[in-house]
Amino acid sequence: MVVDPSYESLQLSKKIGELAEGIGKPFYYIFNKVTEDNREMMYENVWKPEQVAICVAADSKIMNEGLTGKELSEKPESIERLAEFLLSLTQNQEESY
Repeated sequence: MVVDPSYESLQLSKKIGELAEGIGKPFYYIFNKVTEDNREMMYENVWKPEQVAICVAADSKIMNEGLTGKELSEKPESIERLAEFLLSLTQNQEESY
């Protein structure tokens, strides 16, 4: 679940997390638009901070490219780490079958 730095998004993280646990499905949070000012507050207010997979820093260039529908001109390290994390989950699921 992507969690933006907003009260509503943090509250929704709890509801989604509870639903996922209730049906026995793993869940992870991706903190989006993280700054030095909001990082600690997001960790303090998310339902299960140990489920945070990655923090994607706020970046005006990425936001502008996203708003205009352009492909990212650079791949931030956090996005690369997220891709690796997701691939590892897929590989772990395949191994368990």
